[in-house]
Amino acid sequence: MGYSLHENERFYLFPITSAVFVSLALFYVDEGYYNLSWTLDPRNWLIFGCFVLGLFVGQAIISAYCFSNLSGWPKKMLILLLGLPLGVLIVAFLLYLGSLVTLLIDSLS
Repeated sequence: MGYSLHENERFYLFPITSAVFVSLALFYVDEGYYNLSWTLDPRNWLIFGCFVLGLFVGQAIISAYCFSNLSGWPKKMLILLLGLPLGVLIVAFLLYLGSLVTLLIDSLS
């Protein structure tokens, strides 16, 4: 009994896996100082989730709205090359919103 992905599920498979692997590589080098010690702090998982979400959304936008006539590896490489910088901008925006929420909470107390 096999399981095949529906077209919509397959559409998001590459952006989510590449977002997770790029985020893991960044956190391995930056947060963990070349190890996985960052996984022990729950706050790092929150930031990791923001990174995965931002990178995924950036790649999903590029994948959905650009390069509909391409397929295979050329499309995937263009999604990575254009989607990751867009994703980094989205991550910066998410982190900025988080800092605004923190400032708002601090000012109310």
